[in-house]
Amino acid sequence: MGKSQVTEEDVNRAVEAVKNTYTKSDSPRLRDSEDLSESGDEEEQLQLSYTNKSFPSFQDSKKMDATEFEEFKRKQHLIETVMVDQLSRAVISAPEQDTRPAPRSHRPGMPRGTNRSLHESKVSTNTTATENLLQRRVRFGARLLTRNGHDAIRELTGFFFHVDGSLTIYEFKQFGKSAKALPFIPRGQYTFARGRRLQEPYTLTDIYPGANLEFKTAGLHSLPDSVRQQKVAVFRVTDVDDVAKSKIILSGVKPSDREKAYARLHMPKSKAELEDRVLMLEIQTFVRKLLKKRGVRTVMGLGHHCRKLDRNNTGLLPRFELEKALLHYHIDLGEGVLASLLAILDEEGTGYLDYPEFLRTVLGEMNEYRKSFVLRAFRKIDAGKQGVVTCSDLKKFYNAAKHPKVKSGQCSEMAVLKSFLDSFQYCEKTEEVTFQVFEEYYEGLSVGVENDEDFANILRNSWNL
Repeated sequence: MGKSQVTEEDVNRAVEAVKNTYTKSDSPRLRDSEDLSESGDEEEQLQLSYTNKSFPSFQDSKKMDATEFEEFKRKQHLIETVMVDQLSRAVISAPEQDTRPAPRSHRPGMPRGTNRSLHESKVSTNTTATENLLQRRVRFGARLLTRNGHDAIRELTGFFFHVDGSLTIYEFKQFGKSAKALPFIPRGQYTFARGRRLQEPYTLTDIYPGANLEFKTAGLHSLPDSVRQQKVAVFRVTDVDDVAKSKIILSGVKPSDREKAYARLHMPKSKAELEDRVLMLEIQTFVRKLLKKRGVRTVMGLGHHCRKLDRNNTGLLPRFELEKALLHYHIDLGEGVLASLLAILDEEGTGYLDYPEFLRTVLGEMNEYRKSFVLRAFRKIDAGKQGVVTCSDLKKFYNAAKHPKVKSGQCSEMAVLKSFLDSFQYCEKTEEVTFQVFEEYYEGLSVGVENDEDFANILRNSWNL
């Protein structure tokens, strides 16, 4: 594994390589030279025309403001809870707490060596560690990458403490009218669990939207059983307090140099890591061009196809099955490119791959801003927070009345609703729609939407967000 330092010249070359994606003779190509430029899914196109901005009424605006304020209050409450928790732990575990005042043990009637009660601990320490701990922290949002819908929709918030390079992740839970922040990943110094940077410690520059944080599950007893069954738990960073982060990592850097310094700090750490990223980005750029007019059909079809093959529900499939699945859906990456990709994903050479990770790598993903709207919509439908809803639930919450063609009289509400539900035909037998399937639908739809706000409007209008 190469550890040579990455230069700006290396990055510039990588950018050019992605711009000229697959111009070589061994590049991925459409199977049988299929031309998709005119093909398209009518149901998908109907949903894509939902992007017109909705102008809320005065009452709707008041509701939106109230919702945003409630969300802000929840975040503040969570931050305060976590900081009190971490401060308490820091104070109680401080070395000077073990020092017993001599006069205390010589009081009449008090035997020597008597243990102090918890309330007798000092509320501060002689060092500045606790102060730095609280001040030099960066909050980030996170979510679990998992096939378990209940775990995928958990509300997670993490904190990176720059004073010692430690991090922690808490779960926000609502218990009736009260809310609590419960430890999910205990505070500690963690290292990369896989890949080119195996066993290297996480740093603040590794915390950015879209980054994956991976933790070996052994010894992490606060994780749910469904997560601990896997060797590695993968968390996706969804958002970061960039103000706090920039203040720390750009301390002492001139304002005129900050943009370049920030970019340099977030470069891949080695040329090998850069090459891996370039290969994956090239593949995703190429594939997403193919899926421009058939995103929903292909993404949902591939997901359903892989789950059917996974009879033991392990999340793993043989490499050859995944190769066949891509060809079945007319995605031909070419033998050389596919072999290079499989070597990265199957670094231990087991011959089996985590197929959700494989599909994310090949198909690419919508950004975390878009995913936040998908999560909000599903949480609104899934009142019980089980990670599973029914087709009846979708009908109940889906708002076809706001579709532009319904408003203009070109289409009926029933036709728009049917075009949406037809995409979930694989769920007809069980009547259940998992979060994974719901997310796959919008992953496919997202391919055809260039603008983030247009995509957000599709979710706002159709689910009354």
